[in-house]
Amino acid sequence: MQVYAARAWGWRGAFGVHTWIATREAGAAAFRLHQVVSWRRPALVSQTIASPDRAWYGSAPRLLADYRGAPAAAMIEGIEAAVSAYPLPSRYRPWPGPNSNTFTAWVIRRVVGLDVVLPVTAVGKDYLVDGVLASTPGGSGVTASLAGVLGVTLGWEEGLEVMLLGHSLGVDLRRPALKLPGFGRLGMAAGPGAGGEGQ
Repeated sequence: MQVYAARAWGWRGAFGVHTWIATREAGAAAFRLHQVVSWRRPALVSQTIASPDRAWYGSAPRLLADYRGAPAAAMIEGIEAAVSAYPLPSRYRPWPGPNSNTFTAWVIRRVVGLDVVLPVTAVGKDYLVDGVLASTPGGSGVTASLAGVLGVTLGWEEGLEVMLLGHSLGVDLRRPALKLPGFGRLGMAAGPGAGGEGQ
């Protein structure tokens, strides 16, 4: 089970990334890739694919989290259920959301054990579908958000992020770094892995 991010297509890539979730059951030859895209209706797409880490419109993906073995197997059913339950499968809006990052964050929040710190450039990750307060996708804090336009995130894994007009600025004290809108992480790398974060 893996989570990826790559710079978004076209002008959006200057500001943010596109995220997706890939699962593969033990013994399966192919992955199931789950994402929300803007050019299809419905916007939510789940498809079988040989390689989950292909380039996204020329942008190389960055691995945000990688779960294998028993932990991954335990999450796959929960991921499939969360994908099926996503309440906005036909909606996509690049800013402030709901978009691909809203979907990815929503699924992560609902799967026990799946803790992924999404990058500060994942515009829409803080668009909360179910209210104004939610746990962070990293599982170690809380996000308060008004329609994905104004908000704050505070967590052990995430640090402090302040969101204004859909873009976030933050600081990570645990692994010292600034988190800058459009640019990403400046400082100590968080690294991929379970709970990892990319730019």
